[in-house]
Amino acid sequence: MNFNREIMFSDSSKISMLNLAREAITSNLIEHYPIGEMEFDHKKDKLGVFVTLRKGEELRGCIGTIFTDLPLYELLPDMAIASASRDPRFFPVTIDEMDDIVIEISVLSPFTIIEKNDDIIIGQHGVMLEHLGKRGVFLPEVAENQGWDIPTIIEQLCYKAGLTPDIIKDKPRLQKFETIKISDDNSQRSSY
Repeated sequence: MNFNREIMFSDSSKISMLNLAREAITSNLIEHYPIGEMEFDHKKDKLGVFVTLRKGEELRGCIGTIFTDLPLYELLPDMAIASASRDPRFFPVTIDEMDDIVIEISVLSPFTIIEKNDDIIIGQHGVMLEHLGKRGVFLPEVAENQGWDIPTIIEQLCYKAGLTPDIIKDKPRLQKFETIKISDDNSQRSSY
């Protein structure tokens, strides 16, 4: 399956999704700030989504959900607000920062079981490890950006889930997924 061929977003949909995320964050910071009605492809589909916020090269927040009962048009603003205000690693984003914040939306494919580690393509697949009720997830770009090989991805997922790498012998559940990335880097933002 190639998720990026099955689920496509038009350019106008991408802009609407980015606008929705930005307006949701702003409305959380400014009382009575209106959020416009946004139309975009797949808005009623129940797809996982992560919202990543950056200020220059600095990460300012990243929160998402992998499984949901909410349609994308409800989930996206919730994750944007959470990323800006509830990522425990960072102070909340302020209104003064908003002009400098770049938003990246990652829409997730359905998950598939990894039968063997060679099923993982670094840079294309995100990976989730589950064991004993604990879970660790990395988006596809994490391993590529860190220069990790597959054993390192699995080891780091163990740590992220609060487990030690020796649980590999217990054969934890591994699943992979793909993402569609939508970003409002400065070149795109200047067009709307």
